[in-house]
Amino acid sequence: MGNQEEASLVLLVVVVGAFIVPLISVRFGIPAVVGEILYGLLLGPTVIGALPSSLSSILDPANPQPLLQFFADFGFLLLMFMAGLEIDFDLLAQQGRRTLLITMAFFIFACGLGWLFAHWLGLSGFYSLILATVSVGLVLPILREYGIGRSHLGQIILLTAIIADFLTIIAVTVYDLVVHYGSGPQVFMIALLFVAAAVILWGLKVLVWWYPHYFRVFFEQEHAAEVGVRGALAMLFIFAAIAELVHIEAILGAFLAGALISLLFRDTGPLTSKLSGISFGFFIPVFFINVGRGLDLHSLLEPGQLRVLAGLVAAAYACKLLPAPLLLATGLTRRQVGAVGCLLATPFSLSIAAAEIGVRLGLLTAQDKVAIILLAVTTALISPMLFRLMLGESLTKLSGASRTTAGEEGLHP
Repeated sequence: MGNQEEASLVLLVVVVGAFIVPLISVRFGIPAVVGEILYGLLLGPTVIGALPSSLSSILDPANPQPLLQFFADFGFLLLMFMAGLEIDFDLLAQQGRRTLLITMAFFIFACGLGWLFAHWLGLSGFYSLILATVSVGLVLPILREYGIGRSHLGQIILLTAIIADFLTIIAVTVYDLVVHYGSGPQVFMIALLFVAAAVILWGLKVLVWWYPHYFRVFFEQEHAAEVGVRGALAMLFIFAAIAELVHIEAILGAFLAGALISLLFRDTGPLTSKLSGISFGFFIPVFFINVGRGLDLHSLLEPGQLRVLAGLVAAAYACKLLPAPLLLATGLTRRQVGAVGCLLATPFSLSIAAAEIGVRLGLLTAQDKVAIILLAVTTALISPMLFRLMLGESLTKLSGASRTTAGEEGLHP
């Protein structure tokens, strides 16, 4: 079988999985994201890859699959873009600066605990960021699946996750720039991305003010050219390109692009539905399956790995459950605070990206990378189940209230 045929077969297996996994996940009561990771593990070296067959060699993650990798990378960008687009700035404005400060304090507290646990486990201080961050990539699909993304609880969870991810990206980026360029002026290149965002935001506000009729077509339910989708994806790639040009992670640019659209138009209506169909219907599932496909759980058999993994999992939950009472001040109940702490304990997608950067910078070893990936997968499997278990029937009530609120919102660009 030629390389082209093998690449087509691998892509076919992944795409079929992206379709059937949500159907199976519903039957077992687990989030589709978790099912996609498990499906990826099934395709990887842990299961099929361990069998002596031609299929295992074809599915081997070591074999380059440029098209599949492009779909997965694009899925990651779309995931961060949708996270920014999901922010309800009206609700955040109602909550005020106090809520923002509380969620920032949560992250700072978690960072401090992460550094202490990393020191106690004899690990690099870089682990403090791994343990403190939160996976928007996992939280957002789960909130959407449970239908509570627009509820007060959902927005507090999303805001906390976004702040943790955002500050982690900034910290890792600054770390990267310092390692490559020292403490010179190049470190401040990250400010260029925010300057570009501010300029584009100002320019779009002026255009929307003078030519509102041109922008209404972006949010029409039916439009032959799908101008809204084109414009949103153009914004995504513009900010990702700017981020790359100033040597910043493209996912930060993608997140800013989504947040900018949400801030400018507030309720994006049909546009969000169309983008969700593209993102969560294909590219994002491919990303999660590809992540699982690249994992090899045989590394758990290596000396000391199980002990390190157990310590990291315990530290990840401690770093989120101990600061969680701070969120009582945002109006959450004690049960909700406990559930939020469990859900936020998984660093997942960003931790995997941070692990790659840490290895490249020489701050982490290959063994560290394996431990971090296993931490991400383990917590990704456990946390959503704990979240659902702790909230119980109240999750259904929150879902119904959130959908009612969303249905009453009006468009106001």
